[in-house]
Amino acid sequence: GGSPLSLSSHLSLSWCSSQPSCHSAMNTSEPGNPTLVLRQMLKQAEEAHRERVYSQAQRFRMQALQPGYPAQPQPAEAPVTPSTSPSTPQSRPLAPAKVTPEKLPLSPVLDSSVRTQKMSLCSDQEEWLVTMAAQHGYSSASGALDRLVKWANAETSSAKKHLFLVIRCRRCSAGAKGGVKHDYDLTLPAMQWQWLGNVKERCQHASVGKTLRIMIDFYKPLCDGDPNFENQLFAQTSSEGKENNSEADNKKAS
Repeated sequence: GGSPLSLSSHLSLSWCSSQPSCHSAMNTSEPGNPTLVLRQMLKQAEEAHRERVYSQAQRFRMQALQPGYPAQPQPAEAPVTPSTSPSTPQSRPLAPAKVTPEKLPLSPVLDSSVRTQKMSLCSDQEEWLVTMAAQHGYSSASGALDRLVKWANAETSSAKKHLFLVIRCRRCSAGAKGGVKHDYDLTLPAMQWQWLGNVKERCQHASVGKTLRIMIDFYKPLCDGDPNFENQLFAQTSSEGKENNSEADNKKAS
């Protein structure tokens, strides 16, 4: 029932009674100081442990110096199976060639026919098309409009957004010149009508006529303020000149 210190002291003294080294240690220390005796015992135990570890290390070192140590078992060789495939990549049989899918048929030829449709334009817009046609050698307002549609179609994506999506209130007043709309027969290639229909759907215009009016209202002031741009826009290519001449000839023959 005593304290741990008294118990350890009792054990130490009982063990040291049979050891001459302990008697000598106790004889040279203070009488009745068990702590010093315990320290000496621990020190002797540590020295004995170091000697054992050193001896084991020496024995292991001597064994390692002997030839053939350690004798490791050799791994069993795997049985060699005859191979029918060549060893070099160059002589390996070629993999079956991938079957290339048949080419899809080319897109159908664009409709080169022309169609005439009634479009609602303001009177000043139709007059401007007629004036541009007369000044630049087109047989009718439809020829000038065809050139205008081609130019708009060739614009960049950002320019098309500015052209067809930006609201320009130039005809807000009901009494503005040309505010009243009339139906005009306009002739364009079928592909041009198709493109205008696509623009109308994507931009959510009320009609294809609305798309045409927006386009004319965009380019008309630009041409009025810049004759060089007007000449560039309505300049005819060789194919357009031939089409206009053939159209004029057909009108004379009829």
